[in-house]
Amino acid sequence: MSDGFTTRVEQPSGPVHAGPGTLNYTVNLGLGDQDKPGRSPRRIADDQLRLLRQQFVDPHGMGAARRLRDASRTVILHGAPGSGRTAAARVLLYELHQDTGIFRELLPGEEEGALTDPELVGVGDRLLLNLARADVSQWAQTRTDLSALRTAVQEQQAHLVVVMPHDGVLEAHLQPYRADIARPPAIEVFRRHLRLHRIPHEEYLRRAPALDAFLAEQPPMEEIALFADRVRRARAAHPAHDGFPTWCERSRDARKQ
Repeated sequence: MSDGFTTRVEQPSGPVHAGPGTLNYTVNLGLGDQDKPGRSPRRIADDQLRLLRQQFVDPHGMGAARRLRDASRTVILHGAPGSGRTAAARVLLYELHQDTGIFRELLPGEEEGALTDPELVGVGDRLLLNLARADVSQWAQTRTDLSALRTAVQEQQAHLVVVMPHDGVLEAHLQPYRADIARPPAIEVFRRHLRLHRIPHEEYLRRAPALDAFLAEQPPMEEIALFADRVRRARAAHPAHDGFPTWCERSRDARKQ
């Protein structure tokens, strides 16, 4: 799936780490409107993650990542751009369904919360350390701090998934925690979204040249989700006799506008 879904967190716009020193992290719970009365922050986060899980199509290598997560409580997730590694990391943690702890996403930032602080990890927490867009110095500092973080994760019976930069290096002592994933079949991702839009499968099994050309571009997972949503809208706005190929043509044309 896409690296960006409902729980998407953008990188800070300003500088995050320059030169030597402690690399600090911002904490994001994937929670909106936390201060509004009557809203449960945990409930909002669960809803966002549940939607992602419904949209998710396992990339190649996901089974091995799950086995590693269960065996060591730590996964260092690697994949090429477009492989959906950030979405995969969120799903790996969401699937745990622990009774204690919370889901937290950590990003390089300027707030307090260094990885070596043992109080960063609570009992049963599910931590996503997102270094997908980290620069060389950020990734180097994180690798230095990972041992202390993993110790806290083990002591608190928590789980940690690290999304490493696609071109990042990994030392030999960290290789046992590495899981490689590859991009899932784009057509399966597209059809999963159509099913969630409640479009009958017999309507979208016809060949559609506009769809074939779009998927041949190997677009990001998020673009595939948007294409499927435009197909849904084209289907709703135009007579059914137009058919799936025409809906895909309309979606393609709307993408170019």
